[in-house]
Amino acid sequence: MVGQLEIEKHMHAHAVYGPTYPFVEDIISKAVAEAQAWEDTNLGKKKAQKKGPPGNSRSQHSLYCWINGAWQESSKTGRMRWIIKNGEGAVLCRSSSNMTYVGSALIAEALAMRDALKQALTLIKPPHLLGLSGPHLYPL
Repeated sequence: MVGQLEIEKHMHAHAVYGPTYPFVEDIISKAVAEAQAWEDTNLGKKKAQKKGPPGNSRSQHSLYCWINGAWQESSKTGRMRWIIKNGEGAVLCRSSSNMTYVGSALIAEALAMRDALKQALTLIKPPHLLGLSGPHLYPL
């Protein structure tokens, strides 16, 4: 019975993929290529149709944050990194922090966002005017 199943699998693969049975890499490559073609066909039209409101371009007075939070489950530690750029793309700040007792990867991402926002606020106003002290952000 097992031999029969193997023969049927091989015959099916032969009918679908031709005389040589594809390797896993070939199957993945084909799937990725087909997914990309589908996205280009279906999502490409939506991207072209989607436009922001007029005047929604980057301002030289804007700040843009890129964050990353990493989490190690075994030690429950997190590493947070962030980069803050101005509207022209110049890096204003690049920093990182470590923390113990981080509960999940999502919490690590949230902590990275919090740290980046605190840093962005200090770029706008000095910390003593913002009421920042310790690990908490207090309302203005």
